Amino acid sequence: MSVNPDCGLEKNPRAAEKHVRRVWGTATRTHLSLQARYTSQRLTAAYTTKTTLGGSGWSNVSLNDERHEGAFMVWCNSAFGSDVLVVRRLLAARTR
Repeated sequence: MSVNPDCGLEKNPRAAEKHVRRVWGTATRTHLSLQARYTSQRLTAAYTTKTTLGGSGWSNVSLNDERHEGAFMVWCNSAFGSDVLVVRRLLAARTR
């Protein structure tokens, strides 16, 4: 469940410092898949050893305690946790 970052990001020299701080302030070690499906991707949540930005398919999850990150990872990637998240997304899509 632990993955290494696969790319890097450098600050644009013309970027406003306030904007850079705001973006990097969202970096976390725990990430939740926004496109979890039974057929395409079974990994529902991932943990990185360094704080990273989640990317377009992965939402950053901010938790207060490192122990909570571990519990969150195990629950999300368990059969029950994965099923709950996928069904919840399907129901939310129907109500839009």
